[in-house]
Amino acid sequence: MIVSPLSANVGSEVYLLTDSAYVYADADYASEKIAEVHYNDKFTIQDSETTNGFYYISFTLNEVATTGYISADVVGEKAPAQDVVLSYNAKMLNDSTVLNITDDSEICSIKKGQRVLLFEGYSNKTDYVAVKFVQDGKVIIGKVKTEDVKPDGVNSALIISLTAITALVSVVLILLGITKKKRHKLLKK
Repeated sequence: MIVSPLSANVGSEVYLLTDSAYVYADADYASEKIAEVHYNDKFTIQDSETTNGFYYISFTLNEVATTGYISADVVGEKAPAQDVVLSYNAKMLNDSTVLNITDDSEICSIKKGQRVLLFEGYSNKTDYVAVKFVQDGKVIIGKVKTEDVKPDGVNSALIISLTAITALVSVVLILLGITKKKRHKLLKK
């Protein structure tokens, strides 16, 4: 349920209903981003009226009381249960730092062996690749160094082996066909 300006009282607690959102310094998307917050994070309403569709809120960030503005459209009185089901398509090769996709700020760290979803594709010609993964029950979206990620797929050695076997079988079948034709011609004479 989205909190409406009429039901938001000063001091009431609201929760983030989306995967992530930003808290701004002013009631404007163009203002400075104070923090990125995540699903089910808790905030306290400081002003019962919205300003340009934003609530003035307080929350704790790294054990420090912080205030800012958040869009009224992304907070509610109670966050619904969120089923986190990602289909992973890559694995981390090394411990790595996860960076914010837009401003390169550090989000968290990720361990070697963690499964991730490469949701914008994979190219070994780029420095970073966009990933999604679950950590502590939250979906984290960010980017990691391309060299630290190994996408799932068929091993190149397997492809080379299968190609060599196919070529060998083809040569053997061709030789058998030629030998059979020669025998057939000899029997006719």
